[in-house]
Amino acid sequence: AGLDRLGSDMLGAVSYGLSNIDGDTAEWARNKVENEAQWMANLSAYRSTIGDTANLSWGEQLVNPHYWSAQLGNFAGNTVPQVAMAMSTGGLVGGATNVGKIGGLLSKAGLSEGLAGGGATGLGKVAKYGSEIATGTGLENLQNAGSIYNDYRFAGYDTNTAGSAFEQSLNQGWAPAALDYVTDRVGVSGKVGMLASAFAKDGGKILAKSILANAANSSLEGYTEAWQQAIEGRIKGQDGYDKVSMLDPNTWTDDMNTAAKDAFNVSMVVGGM
Repeated sequence: AGLDRLGSDMLGAVSYGLSNIDGDTAEWARNKVENEAQWMANLSAYRSTIGDTANLSWGEQLVNPHYWSAQLGNFAGNTVPQVAMAMSTGGLVGGATNVGKIGGLLSKAGLSEGLAGGGATGLGKVAKYGSEIATGTGLENLQNAGSIYNDYRFAGYDTNTAGSAFEQSLNQGWAPAALDYVTDRVGVSGKVGMLASAFAKDGGKILAKSILANAANSSLEGYTEAWQQAIEGRIKGQDGYDKVSMLDPNTWTDDMNTAAKDAFNVSMVVGGM
């Protein structure tokens, strides 16, 4: 279901692009893309079991297999492909960065061999991780904007109204998208070997620190999901979102709290693997 939703949202972004091109061919292509996006959204809803557990209490959800199959399936299909693409981009950029050549240029600029080598290695890492974060952030933000575009189009709004919502989401979504990608990245790849550390010297302390770090990362993941929900709610003019302050959880809507809770739960489980 997660992969279907990812495909539908990305097709929404493509539809927005086509809506800005004049001509019968572009309109025909947009209609085809929107029909495919609608089909994938319907397929995602059909396959997902999220609705089956939405009204359960937090404690009941934690012991319900349908809850976990839905949340982990959504994470695997939605988040992992984006992280994999971003990491691949970072790897390509990092591999293409000629650290040796950069070090030589820094040496010619007057730096010592050690400083030049260290500086070149640092710049190589900046190129690698900078391009990875930029790619991951862009994909996350584009998906969120595409999702809002689809929501408007599926509800019968014209392309101008849907396009305006897309642009608002894109413009407002960069900061939470960047934060969301970083927390997703840590959740996917940053906790491997956490349990094994319990068997090392002072392993209990290391494990405790790892669990606390995982909880902190998961809390941040929940916060960013609530933030993105707040942006969507404001754009759509939904009740209660005009009073929301991201610094005051007491003002958050039910949808924001649900998004934060689900993201925290999944991040804790995935981060502990």
